[in-house]
Amino acid sequence: YTYRVSQTETGSWSAETAPGVHKRFFRKIKNLISAFQKPDQGIVIPLQYPVEKKCSVRSAQGRREDPDVFLKAP
Repeated sequence: YTYRVSQTETGSWSAETAPGVHKRFFRKIKNLISAFQKPDQGIVIPLQYPVEKKCSVRSAQGRREDPDVFLKAP
C-alpha cells in the first residue's frame, strides 16, 4: 500500500485514511509518522518505509514545493 500525506495551508499534516475514519492533523510530520506506525489507526497496514518522490513542483516564484510526501507499507 502507498498512502498520501498532505500538508494544509496552515502547515498541519494529515494522511488519507479509510472512509469513515476521523481525519487527524499533526503539526509535525514526524508525529504523523509515529502515530501511523501503530496498528488500528485508520490505514490498512501501519507505515514502515518512506518512498522518495522523484520530482518536485516549481511555484510561480521559482521555489521548489513538495505539497505531498509519500509513505508506504509493505
